[in-house]
Amino acid sequence: MIRFRFVDDHQGAWGVKRICAVLGISRSSFYAWRAGEAARRARLREEELLAAEITVIHLASRGAYGVPRVHAELRR
Repeated sequence: MIRFRFVDDHQGAWGVKRICAVLGISRSSFYAWRAGEAARRARLREEELLAAEITVIHLASRGAYGVPRVHAELRR
């Protein structure tokens, strides 16, 4: 979220407690967001790899495979 990113970017200047109070968000929400950042990055990377694999399957079939056949290829 943009608010949490703002807190993360400016915590050195004003401190997390003060910024969260001004923005009306809880500090625990900010810290929970920050703790989940690694998981979000990993999920995004997995989605990018899957999209690349789907593209390869589709191109290998010269555009003939639709969703059912691509899905079947992915399951193999």
